Amino acid sequence: MPLALILLIVGTALVFFFLIGYPILLAVFPFRTKPPVAKDLSFKTTVTVIVAVYNGAAFVRAKLDTILALDYPRELLQIIVVSDGSTDATDSLVREYAVRGVQLISAPHLGKAAAINLAIEHATGETLFFTDVRQPLLIVQGDLDTQVEPPNADRLEALARARKNAKPVEVVKLPGVNHLLMPATTGEVDEYPTLKDKHVSPAVTQAIVTWLKKTLSAAP
Repeated sequence: MPLALILLIVGTALVFFFLIGYPILLAVFPFRTKPPVAKDLSFKTTVTVIVAVYNGAAFVRAKLDTILALDYPRELLQIIVVSDGSTDATDSLVREYAVRGVQLISAPHLGKAAAINLAIEHATGETLFFTDVRQPLLIVQGDLDTQVEPPNADRLEALARARKNAKPVEVVKLPGVNHLLMPATTGEVDEYPTLKDKHVSPAVTQAIVTWLKKTLSAAP
């Protein structure tokens, strides 16, 4: 038998095995069970909140109050406000929050992108959260949220609506959704291991998409 024919047969057999035979072999004779997925529901990482603002004196105080009202460990939260050459009272208002851990960076007026890049240089959090000083706000909460006290969400809504010249605030409370925004029945902690679907509820995605479409269509 010619060598070329032998190589062709062997090569074809190997391709067939790796594409079809090996997956069948694994399905029929699993060599090991899948390792369990380790999840720590109490895990929280460090977060840096970055706010780039130019002449936002009318909005910055309410914005910082909203951020500081978040239900997140304060020791894990870094808040940086970059004043992009503001000529109003923005800088002095932000300095009032220095005792609460808010960091002000005063920079020349070079634009939002430059301000954000400057903030990133000072960020220490593993996660960066960018927010604008005057954007519309959507608050999504499951009606089975028994882990986070309802007053926290209520307070966040109240602070958002109290902003001077505030943008629209919409609150969506989804039925059958827990504090992790997953489909649930009771929302209790001990229910989590029994949940068949541990993904964010499609209702959450739909609520966000609907809100975005409405918000963008109303934008000038």
